[in-house]
Order: sequence, then structure tokens, then C-alpha cells
Amino acid sequence: MCARCDRPAQRVTTELAAESPVRVPKQRSFPSRFHAALAWVLPLAILTLVPKCPACIAAYVLVLTGVGMSLPSAGTLRLTLISLSVIVIIWLLASTTRSAIRGRLSPP
Repeated sequence: MCARCDRPAQRVTTELAAESPVRVPKQRSFPSRFHAALAWVLPLAILTLVPKCPACIAAYVLVLTGVGMSLPSAGTLRLTLISLSVIVIIWLLASTTRSAIRGRLSPP
């Protein structure tokens, strides 16, 4: 018998177990963790490594691909890379914040 509610003890523990289930966090697989880390590292690396001058971008494209590029198009490519990196970082921050608020952040 339970001292608080005069019910049999087994029934009380069954009701408590049904009311408050214990959630065990699910471990993420290695590919999932690798993908999550890569999603953060790639835009940050691009943002860090993009040169400031369009001439350097044109030179890098020439050396890596063998294709020449005009300075205005190199400037546009630079601006596009920076913009896309910032957008991806903001999206990652928003999704991580949303998951944290909902309590669904997985352990590392």
C-alpha cells in the first residue's frame, strides 16, 4: 500500500512510469556527426579563405582550372561566395537554436 494514496504499490509505480517516461538520448552515428561538423566547417573555411582582391580570385581560378576570368566576374564570384557562406551560417545558427529551444539537441 502506498502511504499517500492508499493504492497498491505496484499500481502506483506503473502509473508513474506511464506518466513520466525516461527518454534515453539516441547516439548519432559517425556519418551523421561528420556531416554536422562539415556543415559548419565548410562555410566558415570558405569565408576565411576567400581573398580580398578580385585579381587574386582570378589568379586562383586560372591556376586551378586553366580558365581565365575577368576582374568583374571574379568580384562577382567573391561576393557570391561570401554571401552564400553567410547565409548558410545564419541558417545553421537558426536551426541549432530552434533545436535547442525544442530540446532536441543530440549529445556530441
